[in-house]
Amino acid sequence: MTTTDTTTASEPTLRKFDFKLLDKRANTMVLITPEDAEKLLADHNHRNRSVKESKINKWVNAMKAGRWDPDASDIKVDFNGDLVDGQHRLIACVRAGVPIGTLLRTGIHPETQRRVDIGASRTTADTFKLEGIPWSTNNAAAIMLRRRYEEGEARGLKVTSNLRIDLSPDEVLDYYRQHPEHEKMTTHADRMYRIGPGIARTVYFAALPMFAAVDEADAFRFAEAFVNGEWGGPGSPLQALVRYMSQARTPGVPGFRAHNVNERHLLALVKTWNAWRMVEPLDKVRVADSDPLIPIV
Repeated sequence: MTTTDTTTASEPTLRKFDFKLLDKRANTMVLITPEDAEKLLADHNHRNRSVKESKINKWVNAMKAGRWDPDASDIKVDFNGDLVDGQHRLIACVRAGVPIGTLLRTGIHPETQRRVDIGASRTTADTFKLEGIPWSTNNAAAIMLRRRYEEGEARGLKVTSNLRIDLSPDEVLDYYRQHPEHEKMTTHADRMYRIGPGIARTVYFAALPMFAAVDEADAFRFAEAFVNGEWGGPGSPLQALVRYMSQARTPGVPGFRAHNVNERHLLALVKTWNAWRMVEPLDKVRVADSDPLIPIV
């Protein structure tokens, strides 16, 4: 492959890559050398997700074998000069040590990064990370868990209903932004997880904001009482929750390694919260397959 402006029926015309191309909005077929790719990654890759080695390795093999198709994908750079899409391909170019032809799209809007369709599919957790949201994986999963619970409770479903919620990464991000209790309760939810690791961090990240949506002050008090060991005596909901979590992290205990485990644990937390908030005794937290998803009081 050459850098001249010539072409054949099977090969596009490629222009020698020049960093001045990043200063204007354009679509340009270019030849990117490993040195160009390395400099792009070093100087223009400021807002990107963690790399996926399996995808990079596949592209490295394709490039080394001469199977790279310049028309199959493009590299995007926003009007600030930041790389929006193409991180994995540029890393592969460096590792393969061979130049690649590609369409270079420049001058696009930075928000495009959240919506771009690429070979290594961008997950909701990737989107949250790009937005600088802490605990991106747990917060993204917590929104989905919360939405499944809320929808299931509205429909009168059971904990084992396997309800699916189809939300795009943008829709999950919008929900997070529309419910600031998630950001407010993140630190407290993480502290609860560290005390009670028998339940996944994602469950706490879903439960505590759900409680805060009902009563934020009580949600803070609930978390603080749990974290500070103020569990109470016999019949105390928090004491019952501690016993439940002890079972949850004990291998071989029936019911705790079943399907819908996060939904089960979320229901356990809801039962605990409801009893704690209503000042009702709770000797034991039980979650059965036939249990409905109950409202939060």
